[in-house]
Amino acid sequence: MCLLAATAALSAQEPTRVPPPPPPTMRPEILGRHGVVAAGRHYSVEAGVRILQERGNAVDAGVASVFAASVAEISHFGFGGEAPTMIYDAKTHEVIVISGQGPAPKAATPALFAAKGKVDGNGPLGATIPAVLDAMAIALQAKGTMRLEQVMQPAIELADGFPMYPFLRDHLVREQAATEQYEWSAKTYYPAGRIPEVGEIFRQPNLARTLRAIVRAEKKAIAQGHDRIAAIGAGRDAFYKGDIGRRIADADRAAGGVFSYDDLAGFHGQIEKPLVTSFHGYDVYKPGAWNQGPALLETLNILDGLDLSAMGANSANYIHTVHEAIKLAYDDRNAFYGDPAFVQVPMAGLL
Repeated sequence: MCLLAATAALSAQEPTRVPPPPPPTMRPEILGRHGVVAAGRHYSVEAGVRILQERGNAVDAGVASVFAASVAEISHFGFGGEAPTMIYDAKTHEVIVISGQGPAPKAATPALFAAKGKVDGNGPLGATIPAVLDAMAIALQAKGTMRLEQVMQPAIELADGFPMYPFLRDHLVREQAATEQYEWSAKTYYPAGRIPEVGEIFRQPNLARTLRAIVRAEKKAIAQGHDRIAAIGAGRDAFYKGDIGRRIADADRAAGGVFSYDDLAGFHGQIEKPLVTSFHGYDVYKPGAWNQGPALLETLNILDGLDLSAMGANSANYIHTVHEAIKLAYDDRNAFYGDPAFVQVPMAGLL
């Protein structure tokens, strides 16, 4: 009793110091008990959280978020695009890279672009072989626990329709003149010649059919007795081979591109080891020279020999020094980087 009384008296004399509240922010701290999903839009976050709630692991959830983003974040990323992927396995302490970058079609030779004096950055001639499904299939096979049917379901529902949001509508307005000149782009993004209003349900029925065809191929493989990994491969092949692959090639060529069926049917990504550097006690990993990621590693290696802390955080000297290091690294990127399958990149020397 005496101890309790003394403690109470001490508390009355010295009030508890409460730390000041954090500064206000548009991005508040989010707390949870099981996991976290970060993505560009709430549609993609919701897909990943849903998979975690269904007892999928982090890779399952990440793949679901990527598929959802390929439907709902088409201002930046689409199902026919690219998805370089890095995965850290906490059990094995292993980092893997999945290339996730399709090559140019074989007919996209230097001679094709010589008359233009440049390689197209947009449009049919700027396209590489779609790599999203391939990369996500490899991720699921290597580190996931679920099938395509499960992780694609949120994306299928989004393709059936989601409420248009302001950022995406503004993007479609800006890109309309450049995009609707292509038949299937016009049909997909400007249905009936108009852009859906904010809040209006935006539907992509052809994409929904494609996603369902992939799932059907996987389910058929399961029914035939194939295991999860083989069935995922069958779903993946339904996109790159057969009718879908031929229709993609035909549509690309009709729009002025040079895709061939063999480009799609013969494509397959792979798992690679990452490049790594150490910076102030942290190991930083990036993909290879087919990706611009190693420029960050070179930037960090340049800065490692400088006393940034003495310059003061975000001081003029600090910002200028970091900026110049980035410029040097990106100059090397422009001069030396390329697909290691076709060119020799002196990466060891650059790093």
